[in-house]
Amino acid sequence: MAGFYRAVGVGVEEVGDLVLQAKASRDQAEEFKNSALTAGRTRTFNTFAEMVASQELKVGDVAITLGFRWPGDGGGNEFEIVATSNGDIALIDLGGLWARPLWPGGVIHLKQCGFTGVGDEGAVFAMAYGIADSLGLPLDLGSGTLLTDGGHTWPAGLIVRAGEFIIKRYSSGYTGTDPVLIIGDDVQTSGHLIFDGNNPDETGTFDDSFATLLIPGDNVSMGRLTCINSPMPSGGEKQLIGCRVSGDNFYCSRFIGRNCGYSALRLHIAKDMKRFKVDSFESYDSDFKGFSIGNQGTSTIKLIDLGSVEIDFDPVYDGSDGFLCDLENDNSFLGVETLSINKLKIRGGRSNCLKVQNVKSFECNYAELDVTTTYESGNAGTIETGICNIGTLIFNRRSLRVRSLNSQVESIISRHEGDAGDVPNLIRYEGINVTLPNVSLSGPRKHYVGELKLLGEPSIDVLVALVMEIEDEHQIHIESVQGAHVPVFGDYDAAYNGQNYRQDGAISVSRVIGSDNRLNLNEESEAFVQVGQRQFQTRSGAPTKGVWRVGDYVRNVATTTVDPDGANYINKGFLCTEVSDDGVFKFKADRIYL
Repeated sequence: MAGFYRAVGVGVEEVGDLVLQAKASRDQAEEFKNSALTAGRTRTFNTFAEMVASQELKVGDVAITLGFRWPGDGGGNEFEIVATSNGDIALIDLGGLWARPLWPGGVIHLKQCGFTGVGDEGAVFAMAYGIADSLGLPLDLGSGTLLTDGGHTWPAGLIVRAGEFIIKRYSSGYTGTDPVLIIGDDVQTSGHLIFDGNNPDETGTFDDSFATLLIPGDNVSMGRLTCINSPMPSGGEKQLIGCRVSGDNFYCSRFIGRNCGYSALRLHIAKDMKRFKVDSFESYDSDFKGFSIGNQGTSTIKLIDLGSVEIDFDPVYDGSDGFLCDLENDNSFLGVETLSINKLKIRGGRSNCLKVQNVKSFECNYAELDVTTTYESGNAGTIETGICNIGTLIFNRRSLRVRSLNSQVESIISRHEGDAGDVPNLIRYEGINVTLPNVSLSGPRKHYVGELKLLGEPSIDVLVALVMEIEDEHQIHIESVQGAHVPVFGDYDAAYNGQNYRQDGAISVSRVIGSDNRLNLNEESEAFVQVGQRQFQTRSGAPTKGVWRVGDYVRNVATTTVDPDGANYINKGFLCTEVSDDGVFKFKADRIYL
């Protein structure tokens, strides 16, 4: 037992179900070596075992095997017969002679190393990628299922090819903390690799570093990658992840997660990084999160580039924060320079379909947030970024919170599909009252919406709000409002969530289109709304400052008043009746006697 198999502690006779005997004795080998009649022959054998058992090979011969277990099984190889091993781990001991694999085509095939697809073949797997690494050749896994309990590490620079190949944890109910595989620097894969966690046991000691697949290596490039069967345990405390990436400059053409617990894919920013890119991400039946991003200390990343993202939660758990970018620092630290998503679709979400925080610039061409839960805290999304640019944003219920210094959305479509008693759709623009130590962003909070379409149940109001501790002037411009809803502008609720809200700033709307084009203002709002050439404001008295035009109307929220004659009246509001050239304006009270 030596060479090829000794490197991983596996004897020739232990490979697969085969019983391989090296029958050529050392005396016979010496005889073959000295025979000039048979020098330099090419011998063909049906299987690897047949070659090992042959007594007719001599130094200088070339042995060709048509398969490993049977002819044509994909494990065929060519061997040069040599006299000494010279410490070469890839040599096969023939009992005095050695067979050196020639690996025709310059590729190591897993089946050439004895892969059968039966039982725990972790040793065969380790041997294959060890040989590929030592010879600098690609490893071809082919198609099939390999069972192993893990502890494997692909070394730096390994090139792996596959058809559709499953690497599955051998033991169901695993309680250890080893991933199935760790991937090092500069590894490249092509084809479809599937990593199956095989339902780890809930009693294991898991945290957000436990993953079926762990990728700490830099410059890793992968083809299609799937991670499955690492669900959230029944207690919900353990955090099981399909794939955890902490290496810089990661690329994957397509990632699919199924039945994963804490997160199907997690990007962990453990050092300053340049880029993370996935062309297509899909997560189905996730228990908690689909895609999550976290960091360590003050580590940052310049670009997270995602093509299409589609997340559909497990209906039992209903998910929480389907797409989560929530770094460990508070919102004063913008650890992600740019988060770019071309197309985003999330269905479910007990907390948020979309939650993006600690990002300097968030860019998304299309986002559709389908809130299916009736859980009270369910939101369509929370966006807390420095700059937010979105093409089309669609959501169907609950609220959308935008806490950005500057935002631009070409189209917001609000489709309320809940009962009349359900929480109405809310679009809340909230200020970020924090210091930003690692970025330079200053000036007024400015937000632009090309079109706001209010669809769904007409009896439900849609609120565009200016709220939450805004110290600088907060400005929102909406090009057009369309739909059958009654849009309400101003502050949402002074007591909402225990927060103290302020309403500094302004909302301007170019035009309102729809069967019900009334504009309501919440009481006691210090914000003003301008629609076309007219401004609207709710306050307890006539305005004393601002830019007003004849015909502008201000609602009054004061209580009933008694005039000098003892009659009760209410001032409904104040109508601007005159504006001089120097901007001085006059308002007339719109009084109703009771």
